[in-house]
Amino acid sequence: MKNLFFLVALVLFLASCTNVNFVSPQPEFLEALSEIPEKYHGNFLIDTDTHTVTINTIDGMSINNDSLVVKERGNYFYINTKNDSGYYKLRIIRLIKFLNYEKITLHAPHIYNREYTKEEQLKLFNIVREGDEDPVLDDVTVNQLSILTNSSSNKINVLRLQ
Repeated sequence: MKNLFFLVALVLFLASCTNVNFVSPQPEFLEALSEIPEKYHGNFLIDTDTHTVTINTIDGMSINNDSLVVKERGNYFYINTKNDSGYYKLRIIRLIKFLNYEKITLHAPHIYNREYTKEEQLKLFNIVREGDEDPVLDDVTVNQLSILTNSSSNKINVLRLQ
């Protein structure tokens, strides 16, 4: 029952704070990981919720299926969760670690930010579906993913508990 609570809390957290979906897990040019690197293992506090990451699970949910896909590139760890519509929501963890210093931030990609008008955004991305629901992007390049990451509306500090 305790694992179910954490799983529900994680899914609700991962589904909030973003307004963009993806056809494929991001970044598209990277292969999915079959194991989570050790530097991301532990218990983490995000807002008031504690999340546990192990070698192949996040809050008890296995990464070895299509519903939860993780990828890594440099200091960035990408968590893709499939929603009820069959599209992926993305959360990006940025880990900076140097000697005894560690800073972890969680980014929620966002489209239609203040820097660009909606028309300019439509030219920047391959939006395959739009309307009342969140836009769905396909064929996202490295530069487009960087724009989404840098324009994320919520950058949340994450605290490693152990």
